Amino acid sequence: MHPILEDNTLVCLHGGRVKLKAKKAKRIKSDNVPIMLNNEIQGASISGCLNPPILGGPCTKVAMVFAYTYSDHKVNNKHSVLQMGLIGMSIKGYPIFAIPKKNKIKFALAKIQASPLAKIKYDR
Repeated sequence: MHPILEDNTLVCLHGGRVKLKAKKAKRIKSDNVPIMLNNEIQGASISGCLNPPILGGPCTKVAMVFAYTYSDHKVNNKHSVLQMGLIGMSIKGYPIFAIPKKNKIKFALAKIQASPLAKIKYDR
Protein backbone atom coordinates (compact mmCIF):
# COMPACT_ATOMS: atom_id res chain seq x y z
CA MET A 1 0.00 0.00 0.00
CA HIS A 2 1.12 3.55 -0.68
CA PRO A 3 1.92 5.97 2.16
CA ILE A 4 0.43 9.45 2.41
CA LEU A 5 2.75 12.07 0.89
CA GLU A 6 2.87 15.81 1.54
CA ASP A 7 0.92 16.49 -1.69
CA ASN A 8 -1.90 14.01 -0.97
CA THR A 9 -5.45 15.23 -0.44
CA LEU A 10 -6.99 14.61 2.98
CA VAL A 11 -10.53 15.90 3.53
CA CYS A 12 -13.09 16.07 6.31
CA LEU A 13 -16.67 14.97 5.73
CA HIS A 14 -17.69 18.54 4.82
CA GLY A 15 -15.01 19.14 2.17
CA GLY A 16 -12.39 20.87 4.33
CA ARG A 17 -8.80 20.13 3.31
CA VAL A 18 -6.05 19.10 5.71
CA LYS A 19 -2.86 21.17 5.36
CA LEU A 20 0.05 18.71 5.24
CA LYS A 21 3.66 19.68 5.97
CA ALA A 22 6.38 17.02 6.32
CA LYS A 23 8.99 17.78 8.98
CA LYS A 24 10.79 14.63 10.13
CA ALA A 25 10.82 12.24 7.14
CA LYS A 26 12.01 14.60 4.42
CA ARG A 27 14.61 12.12 3.13
CA ILE A 28 12.02 9.48 2.13
CA LYS A 29 10.45 10.84 -1.05
CA SER A 30 8.49 9.89 -4.15
CA ASP A 31 9.14 12.32 -7.02
CA ASN A 32 10.68 14.81 -4.54
CA VAL A 33 7.58 14.76 -2.29
CA PRO A 34 8.25 13.55 1.30
CA ILE A 35 6.11 11.04 3.21
CA MET A 36 3.95 12.07 6.16
CA LEU A 37 4.25 10.55 9.64
CA ASN A 38 1.33 9.92 11.99
CA ASN A 39 2.33 12.70 14.41
CA GLU A 40 2.57 15.21 11.53
CA ILE A 41 -0.98 14.46 10.34
CA GLN A 42 -2.37 14.42 13.87
CA GLY A 43 -2.79 18.06 14.86
CA ALA A 44 -2.66 19.35 11.27
CA SER A 45 -5.04 22.23 10.55
CA ILE A 46 -8.10 21.94 8.31
CA SER A 47 -9.35 24.80 6.12
CA GLY A 48 -12.50 25.21 4.07
CA CYS A 49 -14.81 23.04 6.19
CA LEU A 50 -18.46 23.97 5.59
CA ASN A 51 -20.00 22.35 8.68
CA PRO A 52 -22.69 24.79 9.93
CA PRO A 53 -22.50 26.23 13.47
CA ILE A 54 -25.73 24.49 14.45
CA LEU A 55 -23.93 21.14 13.95
CA GLY A 56 -20.82 22.14 15.92
CA GLY A 57 -19.06 24.48 13.51
CA PRO A 58 -16.23 23.81 11.07
CA CYS A 59 -13.56 21.15 11.55
CA THR A 60 -10.29 22.96 12.31
CA LYS A 61 -7.77 20.23 13.25
CA VAL A 62 -7.10 16.51 12.92
CA ALA A 63 -7.62 15.04 16.40
CA MET A 64 -6.38 11.50 15.80
CA VAL A 65 -5.05 9.10 13.19
CA PHE A 66 -6.27 5.50 13.51
CA ALA A 67 -3.54 2.95 14.30
CA TYR A 68 -4.82 0.49 11.67
CA THR A 69 -3.59 2.91 8.97
CA TYR A 70 0.04 2.80 10.19
CA SER A 71 2.69 1.13 8.04
CA ASP A 72 5.43 -1.06 9.46
CA HIS A 73 7.99 1.56 8.39
CA LYS A 74 9.12 3.92 11.16
CA VAL A 75 11.11 7.16 11.17
CA ASN A 76 12.20 8.38 14.63
CA ASN A 77 9.76 5.87 16.20
CA LYS A 78 6.82 7.37 14.29
CA HIS A 79 4.87 5.42 11.67
CA SER A 80 4.11 6.53 8.14
CA VAL A 81 0.37 6.49 7.38
CA LEU A 82 -1.09 4.49 4.50
CA GLN A 83 -3.78 5.72 2.09
CA MET A 84 -6.68 3.64 3.41
CA GLY A 85 -9.77 5.82 2.97
CA LEU A 86 -10.94 6.60 6.51
CA ILE A 87 -7.72 7.49 8.36
CA GLY A 88 -8.80 9.53 11.38
CA MET A 89 -11.13 12.00 13.09
CA SER A 90 -11.34 15.79 13.35
CA ILE A 91 -11.61 17.57 16.71
CA LYS A 92 -15.36 17.87 16.04
CA GLY A 93 -15.63 14.06 15.79
CA TYR A 94 -16.12 13.85 12.03
CA PRO A 95 -14.12 11.44 9.81
CA ILE A 96 -10.99 12.39 7.86
CA PHE A 97 -10.53 10.65 4.51
CA ALA A 98 -7.42 10.13 2.35
CA ILE A 99 -8.03 10.40 -1.40
CA PRO A 100 -5.93 7.55 -2.92
CA LYS A 101 -3.08 8.63 -5.19
CA LYS A 102 -0.38 6.32 -6.52
CA ASN A 103 3.28 6.97 -5.77
CA LYS A 104 6.55 5.03 -6.04
CA ILE A 105 6.69 3.92 -2.39
CA LYS A 106 4.99 0.82 -0.96
CA PHE A 107 4.92 -0.23 2.69
CA ALA A 108 3.26 -3.12 4.52
CA LEU A 109 0.68 -2.64 7.27
CA ALA A 110 1.94 -2.57 10.86
CA LYS A 111 1.04 -5.56 13.00
CA ILE A 112 -0.70 -4.03 15.98
CA GLN A 113 -1.81 -6.22 18.87
CA ALA A 114 -4.97 -5.60 20.83
CA SER A 115 -4.47 -4.16 24.29
CA PRO A 116 -5.11 -6.38 27.33
CA LEU A 117 -8.17 -4.25 28.08
CA ALA A 118 -9.86 -5.66 24.98
CA LYS A 119 -9.94 -9.13 26.61
CA ILE A 120 -12.83 -8.56 28.97
CA LYS A 121 -14.60 -11.58 30.45
CA TYR A 122 -18.32 -11.36 31.03
CA ASP A 123 -20.28 -13.06 33.81
CA ARG A 124 -23.01 -15.39 32.60
